[in-house]
Amino acid sequence: MASDWTPLWVCAFGIMTFLPVLGLHLRALISTTGRDQLWHGAQVLIALGLIDIFWPYPPIPVSALTAELVFTGAAFVAAVTLARMMRIEPTNGEIRRWQILLVNLLVMIYLFTVPSSDGFVLDVLGGCFIVQALVWLPGVAPRLFSTKDRALSGLSLSLGPAALSVAMAYLLLTVHLGPETAQIPIVPEDPGMPNMHHM
Repeated sequence: MASDWTPLWVCAFGIMTFLPVLGLHLRALISTTGRDQLWHGAQVLIALGLIDIFWPYPPIPVSALTAELVFTGAAFVAAVTLARMMRIEPTNGEIRRWQILLVNLLVMIYLFTVPSSDGFVLDVLGGCFIVQALVWLPGVAPRLFSTKDRALSGLSLSLGPAALSVAMAYLLLTVHLGPETAQIPIVPEDPGMPNMHHM
């Protein structure tokens, strides 16, 4: 939701950025199968989750509890898939891609449940996601995340995940700037809204 630290223009810009990323992964979701389809499906969930968080006006489209349950299920599927892959292909670049995906899904759960006072952890995580955004840039990602997935090329392998990483870094770095530290008026509590929106 829009606030002093996430103004309306940031919400609008974020959603406009996530929509083409969502389109990229939806197209790939339809054209792929197996693990690749699961990976793109998870990216779709992350993009939708970020749209939900950046939604400028209450109530948000999907409640925080529902989002937590969805991302917990997605993280479980990713963990099981990753465990199976590591037994078969311990050095494959695809494993690194799934490791990052699992971390991202866990952070999405955290974003919907995070206490506003845990600033140090959030700052560290935010810094990690800034690094992750750089890792996804063209010229770096193809070497680190080599895969046979033809849909993972160009924007869907670089700028798409990079944009999501930047958004998650922004949220992590600003979520703990709550009313006590930033002197922002307290927003009335909405039970369907993640804690991070009350800054």
